[in-house]
Amino acid sequence: MSLFCIESLFEYMKNLAPFIFEITIESMKFFEKFFGYPFVWNKYDQIFAHEYKWGAMENAGIVTFNDLYIWKEKVSTEKMLMLANTISHELAHHWFGNLVTMKWWD
Repeated sequence: MSLFCIESLFEYMKNLAPFIFEITIESMKFFEKFFGYPFVWNKYDQIFAHEYKWGAMENAGIVTFNDLYIWKEKVSTEKMLMLANTISHELAHHWFGNLVTMKWWD
């Protein structure tokens, strides 16, 4: 599992990384237990992209986030919970949407 961001945000990412890893690991454990099915891809990376148009987007084995989630100052608990929710939500798509898709979806 890896995190990526632009170099100018690296110092701020270092402060946020333990939280991101904790939420990601706990969410992955939850989903694997809940669905009774292990994470299927051999890697999971999270990229915080500069000037990314969306809040976040899952792709098989990788999630892209808007780097506005990398704060340069101390933020409220509400913002931290919003990030935790986004991390968990995007990871959930690895079971719903990437692994399991409706029959009618062509």
